[in-house]
Amino acid sequence: MEAVDPSGMQLFGRLTASVSHDVRNVLAVINENAGLLEDSCLLAEKGRPLDLKRVMRIATDLKQQVRRGDGITRGLSRLAHTVDAGGIALEPGEWLAAFAALAGRIAFAQGVSLVVAEGEPGTLIQSGFELLRLMWACLDVAIRAVGPHKRIDLSFGEDPEAVVFRFSGLDALADLCPGGGPVPDDIIALGRSIQAAVSLHPDARQIRLTVPNPGGA
Repeated sequence: MEAVDPSGMQLFGRLTASVSHDVRNVLAVINENAGLLEDSCLLAEKGRPLDLKRVMRIATDLKQQVRRGDGITRGLSRLAHTVDAGGIALEPGEWLAAFAALAGRIAFAQGVSLVVAEGEPGTLIQSGFELLRLMWACLDVAIRAVGPHKRIDLSFGEDPEAVVFRFSGLDALADLCPGGGPVPDDIIALGRSIQAAVSLHPDARQIRLTVPNPGGA
């Protein structure tokens, strides 16, 4: 039997714990609103006119939380499917959005916000757990290299041969990695496992992750 990679399990556990925290927050808000509805009904039973505007506000809040919960559970589902054979097929923009949703809370806990740039739909890529681990490794470096604005911009570009994910806004990358390197050995090894490559670009304040484009020649 193949041994379980401890670092992979640790990442899966961290992301699952983060998602679970968000789910609990959603349930707490829903429970609070349910209590407000219950209070309104009890007051109406005692003869006080029902405040329809208040009820509508509560209903709106509940719908918002349901949408939020749906987004969280879809993110959790995508996380679960990354460990399937072949992973999950997503466009690069969808994958970036899913990655930001999963990693956003952990980045926020370190005072960093993740902003995903909108882009044109791209070629479907097989987004497996190894790609998630590689992107997380890049994000770890990016968080240490982010400037005082504490914001990392996530974007992608595409050509016939590859998809390039970009972690931008890294004002301190030149100080962290003088001369553009070296790329940490663990990141090189992760990239090699999926034929991907990571490069550091201090002048552009970017980390770039190049993934072979399955739709290319």
